[in-house]
Amino acid sequence: MSRPLYTLNGIKMKLSFGLIQSASNTIESLVVQKLIAFKNWLKNIKSNCWKDGMTSLMIELLEVPKIQNVIITDDTLSADLSDGRTISVPLAWYPRLLNGSVEERNDWRFIADGEGINWMKTSALKI
Repeated sequence: MSRPLYTLNGIKMKLSFGLIQSASNTIESLVVQKLIAFKNWLKNIKSNCWKDGMTSLMIELLEVPKIQNVIITDDTLSADLSDGRTISVPLAWYPRLLNGSVEERNDWRFIADGEGINWMKTSALKI
């Protein structure tokens, strides 16, 4: 079974494996050049983007912000940080805190020099 022939400016070509095979060396060399350029382009993308993962803008912190204050409401845990931010999360993320009494929720202390919070004698929080 023969493949269909196509003409481009009077030069006969046939399709083979998705590439054009031609009787003309000029077109063959052009196709080869384009394939080499494409291969180099792919290598460049691979080496620049996937070598160590994609890069992103990141501001390096000189100091990790410390927790200054903790506020616990009926449905929210909030922490005020030394850099001025306040981080709030729903208590539903922490079922033991959600099920603890108000006294148990408020019996906390800073750990790791203000980088974390630990709840003291909390029966609902014990594992």
